[in-house]
Amino acid sequence: MNIKINKLGNLEIERAGKFKVQYCPHSATMLCGDWCPLFGEPQPIKDGKKKWEMLNICRRVIPTDTGKKIIDERKK
Repeated sequence: MNIKINKLGNLEIERAGKFKVQYCPHSATMLCGDWCPLFGEPQPIKDGKKKWEMLNICRRVIPTDTGKKIIDERKK
């Protein structure tokens, strides 16, 4: 799974080859994004030779595919 945090801080997940903005599971009209206190920062994971990143949101962890990184388009 490929994950992107776009320039506005909104979460996008790649589905069927295209990034799609994700909505908050608690509100049908609100976008999921870094404005939420339950939205974590991308975390690198290393397990032996395998490397990937994960993102904690709400009560869930979203992992990337092995060897992939989370695309973070926010200005640092």
